[in-house]
Amino acid sequence: MVELKTVQAITRNHYATLNSYLKATGLTNALLLNFAEAKLVIKRLYEQKPQRSPRPR
Repeated sequence: MVELKTVQAITRNHYATLNSYLKATGLTNALLLNFAEAKLVIKRLYEQKPQRSPRPR
């Protein structure tokens, strides 16, 4: 998934929104691109699935 932005700075809300999109679509990887800064900013986001606890023996 690729999300394009033109904002002064990427915030936690942008990451949270994109993470919600990943969960809703079942995708695991995304790119967040911001064109408003002097240099193109590219951030990668990976859906982090909760780790399972080891089974007791």
